[in-house]
Amino acid sequence: MNPTMHENGGPQAVTEVKPHLSYTQLNMLLRCGEQYRRRYIEGERVPPGSAGALGKSFHLAQESNYRQKISTKQDLPVQEVKDAFSSSFDIESKNVLWTPEETEAGISNVKGELKDEGVKLVETYHTQVAPTIQPESCEEIIPVALDGFPYDLKCVVDLVDDKQVVHDSKTRARSPTAEEADKSMQLTAYSLAYRVSRKEQEKGLQLDVAVRNKTPKIVTLPTKRTNEQIGRFLETMARAATAIQGGVFLPAPEGAWYCSPKFCGYYGTCKVRPY
Repeated sequence: MNPTMHENGGPQAVTEVKPHLSYTQLNMLLRCGEQYRRRYIEGERVPPGSAGALGKSFHLAQESNYRQKISTKQDLPVQEVKDAFSSSFDIESKNVLWTPEETEAGISNVKGELKDEGVKLVETYHTQVAPTIQPESCEEIIPVALDGFPYDLKCVVDLVDDKQVVHDSKTRARSPTAEEADKSMQLTAYSLAYRVSRKEQEKGLQLDVAVRNKTPKIVTLPTKRTNEQIGRFLETMARAATAIQGGVFLPAPEGAWYCSPKFCGYYGTCKVRPY
């Protein structure tokens, strides 16, 4: 299974006939095959949780800044980015799967607290991190055609800067561990996509985490990938494809923290959860 490139170094066009796997799909399958089956095989969609709404709005706020910065080389005023977050969060929070705890606390109160928290996160990131980055691309869709394989890979890369460093940004309730970037399968997928689309190796990879503390902070974790690591990622994709084609969708393992009504919208109607 080898990535295929055009003569000009770009990825081979992916046809509509051949399906694709994304990191999101692969990660869901590995965590809980039943969740994958219901979402991608049965087509059952469930609303995101409140953390998902906050994270998506945070991404959109940064995107509003970085897309224009590619040409202007100037950051937007911080208030404009905060406004972009607020507008997005007002929309995203209308379609959220609220937990029983959030409902008991009062959804309007929870919305207000989350919005304030997100605005602080955006301001912290925009004043501390954004000035250090000159983007080359933002939210770039990179398809990777895989020869002799039933699926292609599709990546939406958060950010590539002018130093050829590929970034993935996250929002988290807790600080990441020092090794989280080294173990990130998403950054491995980004590395593969970059090498196929640019026909050269990236200079580095970086995980940027906005931590939702009382006083927000940004943790940046640089890392790198070897060809051996990318090879293991492709082997994982191959085995995932075998499972999908064979209809093998195992539930989350017993004790998995994400197998709960707080983190899975399918929990209440799941017939195979362990408890």
